Amino acid sequence: MHWRKILFITGALALFTTTAFAALDVRAIGEERQKSYESIPYDWPIGAHCSATDVNMRSAPNTDSEFVGTLQNGDQVYVSEFSDNRYEGYPWVAVTTAQGQKGYVNAKYLDADTDAMTREERFKAVFNSTVFWEYEQMAKAFNGVTGNGYMRGDTRENGHFDLNDVKIALGNNAGYSYGRDTNGTFKQSTVRILKSDYQVAGLSVGDRVDQGDIEQFNADMQAMGWRHGKINSDAQKWYLDGRLDGKTAPIKGFFVVLDKDNKIQEINWQKYSID
Repeated sequence: MHWRKILFITGALALFTTTAFAALDVRAIGEERQKSYESIPYDWPIGAHCSATDVNMRSAPNTDSEFVGTLQNGDQVYVSEFSDNRYEGYPWVAVTTAQGQKGYVNAKYLDADTDAMTREERFKAVFNSTVFWEYEQMAKAFNGVTGNGYMRGDTRENGHFDLNDVKIALGNNAGYSYGRDTNGTFKQSTVRILKSDYQVAGLSVGDRVDQGDIEQFNADMQAMGWRHGKINSDAQKWYLDGRLDGKTAPIKGFFVVLDKDNKIQEINWQKYSID
């Protein structure tokens, strides 16, 4: 199973020094990743946050590229790559926001999260940068969102259908998302990944998992407050609990569907209706 994904450009590690990039110390990050390779087998995105106000996000690592958004002081981002391009001596950084928006930000305006290189924080970064719970986020977080042939009605500009039951395709028919609209607000939403086009929490459809992989994933989910649900013969399920109608109930679910050879057939996540 391919749990280790190389997200930082190896050549870039030698180019940036702590002087040029003090907040996100690339050299230290590279050394820590090598040191912790066996004990923390996650080359996940690294958690960081914006340290200034009105910081521009760009579609490419330069000031001439399209403006795609703005970050404010304290906004969460997940760093996935350093560019060779610099601005005022600082490299550009590829990021995903907590809302799923992707772009480039100059490293001058970012700080690493506390304990960003620990096992818990690295797992949290990859999970939260690939799993989005609000329906609006789902529609915007994946490239190439299009209709999948099961929809009716008119589309919105962001690519999803505004109906009681709505579906969107993710990318090249890699899966679909659907939600339920209650009084203009989406109360329930689900994503189902059916092909290997997307990495989700470090997993891909087609990966083969063994018991050790499941135990490791379970420990990391529990560290984030999730519980391992009842295990079906063909699925592993995790739930995050909350309060629903005065009682404790699942408010989010994350499911991995396996075939008889323990290969991942589907990856699903769902946000349940809750007021």
